[in-house]
Amino acid sequence: MRTWIKLYTEILNDPKMGRLTDREFRVCINLFLMAGHTDHDGTLGSTAEVAWALRTSDEIAERDLLGLSAVGIVTRRLDGVWVVTKFSQRQQRAPSDMPSAIRQRVQKHRQKQGEQETLLDGSNAVISPLHDECNDIEQNRSEVEVEQNREDQTTKGAVAPAMQEPPEPEQPRLTETQSFFLSAHSAKRFRNNTQRDEVLELEKTVDHDDLIRLIRWSATKGFSLGDAIINIRTAVKNRANGGGRKTVSKKRIVGPMNADEVRAEFERLNPGVQL
Repeated sequence: MRTWIKLYTEILNDPKMGRLTDREFRVCINLFLMAGHTDHDGTLGSTAEVAWALRTSDEIAERDLLGLSAVGIVTRRLDGVWVVTKFSQRQQRAPSDMPSAIRQRVQKHRQKQGEQETLLDGSNAVISPLHDECNDIEQNRSEVEVEQNREDQTTKGAVAPAMQEPPEPEQPRLTETQSFFLSAHSAKRFRNNTQRDEVLELEKTVDHDDLIRLIRWSATKGFSLGDAIINIRTAVKNRANGGGRKTVSKKRIVGPMNADEVRAEFERLNPGVQL
């Protein structure tokens, strides 16, 4: 049985192959492979055997074989056995691949190994130092491997320490207002120390109740932590400076705005909710 066959590139320009239908071309290649599997001068077998190999009916196999026979790809012998035409000629083995040549190479290799073993036994005085040195190296290597295996077994018997993630850097304790600010905006921590310090500064300079209302208002607007701080600080500044024309964007409050205007804008955007 062959494990591979030759497929020539001249098929691309072969008229008889080029005129085959898609089905005939596929069947043709399958027959080439069958002949290689059988490995008996291109023999395929009877129509029934070909049909079983192609997983089709005898009638369809007969029709396909006759079609390929008409262009000389396959031939039916007098005994009814189908053969791939010129398979032996086109798929001829190289002399070195013949079974007899392979057997000769194996025999020579084994004979050479036997001569080397005999030389080692018969001329020990010549190669003894090198041979002994190699044995010592192998023995030392084996002892090291045995010791390593023993250590590995001991290590496997012990309970390996669980992998632990590096601890997160501790943040200074937050004030009640800072914690409320994070909770209102669904955040676990400030992105940086600047944000934490700005909220602490607002806590020191703004009335507690007013700051809580402003924090709630910024949370309902969906601001990020940074945008919330900016808008709250702007509202506080505008309230301190007095009135002025305001412009409200989706994310930030731009321009002067006093506390009453912030409350009116919040209630306009959130009907039914009082700031």
